[in-house]
Amino acid sequence: LAVDGDARKTRHAGALFATERLTGRRRWTPLLAGLAGLVLVAEIVLRIMGFGDPVLYVADDLVGYMPSPNQTARQRGNDISTNAYGMRRADFAPEKAADTLRVLMLGDSTLYGGSYIRRDELYARRLEVELGKAGRKVEVLNMGVNGWGPYHKLGFVQRYGTFGADLVVVCLPYGDVFRQLSKLGEQPYLPVPP
Repeated sequence: LAVDGDARKTRHAGALFATERLTGRRRWTPLLAGLAGLVLVAEIVLRIMGFGDPVLYVADDLVGYMPSPNQTARQRGNDISTNAYGMRRADFAPEKAADTLRVLMLGDSTLYGGSYIRRDELYARRLEVELGKAGRKVEVLNMGVNGWGPYHKLGFVQRYGTFGADLVVVCLPYGDVFRQLSKLGEQPYLPVPP
């Protein structure tokens, strides 16, 4: 059988491959499409990990800064919600009931628990559960905030009082003893938009 000539075979084989150099816009299109796809995948992964829903903070003259009241954020699979005082605790009556033991805990990130710890696993909540096993009604108020030192805690008590607490526990790791009162702009936290 007769076979095609060399010129026709070469032309046919050349048509199977991209033998021409791309120029202009067509040259960058695959690169840009790949980059856009990579950004989209990164955005989805970071949102699933909880980086798209930050806890917002408010500035205060006495306290320095604290979590914004009445917010709910989801980070790293945990819901982080605050009450009317910015505490990582459910709302409570400002006036303590006579039959209730109320404990106010003031601290830094160890009390706050960060975004890794669910509210039921915070040690303020665990203390509330353990004390409640004795049969008495107990409320443990958790006011822990990342980066707080003694002046932040003092400012909080000056601003809001102790809520009639029977006991105030100040969690003050050694590293926090020398912390000065810092403001919101000096910390890497996001403020509530104006």
